[in-house]
Amino acid sequence: YALGSLIMVLPKVFSVVLTPILSQKSDKKDNVGMYKVLDGSINIFLLISIPYVIGSLVLGENVLRLYTNSEISESSWMVIPIVALASIFYGLMTIKAIVIFVKLKTVSLLKISLISAILNILLNVILISLFNNIVMAAIATLISYIFGYFYTISILKKHEFKLIINYTWILSLLVSSIGMYIVLKLFLFINSAPEQHSVLFIFTSIFLGCAVYSIFVF
Repeated sequence: YALGSLIMVLPKVFSVVLTPILSQKSDKKDNVGMYKVLDGSINIFLLISIPYVIGSLVLGENVLRLYTNSEISESSWMVIPIVALASIFYGLMTIKAIVIFVKLKTVSLLKISLISAILNILLNVILISLFNNIVMAAIATLISYIFGYFYTISILKKHEFKLIINYTWILSLLVSSIGMYIVLKLFLFINSAPEQHSVLFIFTSIFLGCAVYSIFVF
């Protein structure tokens, strides 16, 4: 869970930094400026979070094996990419919720947090009791954050504040991440299994992934 949710740090930082900036622009009725700041922040967040999810699909099990044994890593490594994907929706929800806070719609913020939390708890209880698997807890988190994200969008639309989704940018990030995924898979295929569980190999893989992704994106 901790590995998958590492990227949650970014939206929390954005929240602290953007709140005073957006408050100032809101006071000046500068909606265009608000759009630009939010759009730029979301683009930066996706630039980092999308390859993180894809990368965790390749290296998640190897990284987890550094902290646990092979049995645990093989059975629960999928938690990392699922929680990482959930973190993207959490991040988008958090960044866009700043607008709701700036517009002083704090009751709406409370509703988003409360409903998402209740949904997460209920899904955890139901799914874990049915399947008795930690992966189900990750899926419950993913569903609750997806719901929270779309609920946030619905509130923004209600207050006539629409954020345009840059699908071209998202597509370019996905294509670049898939390119990184293929290169990393080939790198793992070439190297022997014992080497793949060393700290040096994992750091080399991460560096290679970042380099390949940067080349594809830029």
